[in-house]
Amino acid sequence: MVKDISNKERSKNKITNRSSGKNSGVESTWSKRSRALQDKIDALIQLKSILSRLAEFQQLEENWDGYNADPILNSTLELANNIAKYLIASKVKIDFCVPMRNGGVQFEFNLGNDCEIEVHPNGDIYFLNYDEYSNIANKELITLEQLKKHAW
Repeated sequence: MVKDISNKERSKNKITNRSSGKNSGVESTWSKRSRALQDKIDALIQLKSILSRLAEFQQLEENWDGYNADPILNSTLELANNIAKYLIASKVKIDFCVPMRNGGVQFEFNLGNDCEIEVHPNGDIYFLNYDEYSNIANKELITLEQLKKHAW
């Protein structure tokens, strides 16, 4: 009998806490859905921004930087588009997306340390990460498949 009353009180308190908006240590379903929806909106906004920026690179002509930089090929932009979509779907926030003098595209982001992905016109993809403590940059040639298997 005492257990029944105690359980009823707990149930009543849970209902009261939910209705009063007090945080009982458990995130509400509404809050989880709201956060998930906001994450999706943020990802779509970022994707639109990055894809728009990549589209701008299509307009770059030879010598676009005044130092004989190469234009960016459509095949390079297509690969960069795929990489950007993958990174954003993996919840990586791309900080910068810039054209490279050799006709490539570079993405910069942070995964606890500064990282870059370089997409070169010949289809090579390089992953770079910087260890600020040892001041060493690690540069590794990877494939798109390896990138997609990478655990962020």
